[in-house]
Amino acid sequence: MRGNGIGLQMIEFCVGEAKGRGLSHVQLISSAKRRDAHRFYERLSFKPLRLGFKMALK
Repeated sequence: MRGNGIGLQMIEFCVGEAKGRGLSHVQLISSAKRRDAHRFYERLSFKPLRLGFKMALK
């Protein structure tokens, strides 16, 4: 489904909603493995922010 502009439309909608509500930031979470997604977000002016960790409980 890549390349049809849906991701861009979704981001633009969310950013527009956030601006309309007077918010100062939009933040998203992405798997470290999704390098293509990271490039997409960076092209849209998102900046890398944090490194997260998790532990599976058995």
